Amino acid sequence: MYTPAAFAEADLPKLHDFIEGHSFGLLISQALELTASHLPFLLDRQHGPQGRLIGHMANANPQWRQANGNPVLVVFSGPHAYIS
Repeated sequence: MYTPAAFAEADLPKLHDFIEGHSFGLLISQALELTASHLPFLLDRQHGPQGRLIGHMANANPQWRQANGNPVLVVFSGPHAYIS
């Protein structure tokens, strides 16, 4: 994902805090087609050098079959709300 240097964040504790504060992420995967699902995630900070995301996807969602074992992208957005 392209991130301009002016907007890049490399401080892992800050990134972890952001994920925990905005844990509803967009899981993006691609096998035969590009697919995305909004899912809640938990962060295990202690697993591996960057931590591990833990989530649950409904069995009826076909994305779990295509994403299983393949690289994925998870995007966490900041606070948002509808403004009339």
